[in-house]
Amino acid sequence: MQKWRAVLAGMADGSLTVGSRTPVAGLPAWVTPEVVRGGFATGTPSAGGPLTPYEADAARRADVPADRAALFAHALTEHLFRFEELPLGLGLIGSVS
Repeated sequence: MQKWRAVLAGMADGSLTVGSRTPVAGLPAWVTPEVVRGGFATGTPSAGGPLTPYEADAARRADVPADRAALFAHALTEHLFRFEELPLGLGLIGSVS
């Protein structure tokens, strides 16, 4: 019920746009929003919540604040992590020079 309240509140205050490719104001198109039954975005990212231990470690190694926005921004710059520095299981092979 709380998630539906978030949907209705977002629709009422304009922070959610039903039917849009980018339904949540302030979230880039590539961020998957949390969705409730019927396909309505709640206003929060699906990958929200506290950082995972891997993400916290990656932020520390990159010397950026321990939040997803800073970590994503860093990953989208020329300072990309070298693939060989990533933990196994991410499906990445090779390295970036």
